[in-house]
Amino acid sequence: MASLPAMSSPPEPTVPREPEIEALGRIARGGLWAVRMVFLLAGLGFTAYGAAELLRGRTGLSEVTPGTMVTDHHIDVVWLCLGLPLLPPVDWTFGRGRWLVLAVLAVLVVTPVLLGGDDDYGFVLRAFAGLVALASLAVWRTLWKLTTPAG
Repeated sequence: MASLPAMSSPPEPTVPREPEIEALGRIARGGLWAVRMVFLLAGLGFTAYGAAELLRGRTGLSEVTPGTMVTDHHIDVVWLCLGLPLLPPVDWTFGRGRWLVLAVLAVLVVTPVLLGGDDDYGFVLRAFAGLVALASLAVWRTLWKLTTPAG
């Protein structure tokens, strides 16, 4: 019995896009690229500021008990939680490196609590900062994928 040749599907007809649509697509991709560069620069700035303040080791007076010194490192770590997720490539952050990013954020959120000297809302501020950074990247990635031509 002779075998039949494999059937291939006919090529789908392509409809050329209007030049206006192509121009608007290029403008949208350029704008989104600029937004990603702003995120990258902001991430560099937040991370550098948080690391510099953390290394400087500043302390402040506690408002709860006058005359007692407490560390303000939780504020410095908030900047790290906000800046670090903005640095790596977005596809890596939500792809292969997602567990590493989440682990680093978890360590940054929980470590100041374990070290002591953390106020009541420091944990919430750090977790919210990490969430804001990841949510911003998720929205950016969705918009970027929407502007990618199918094909």
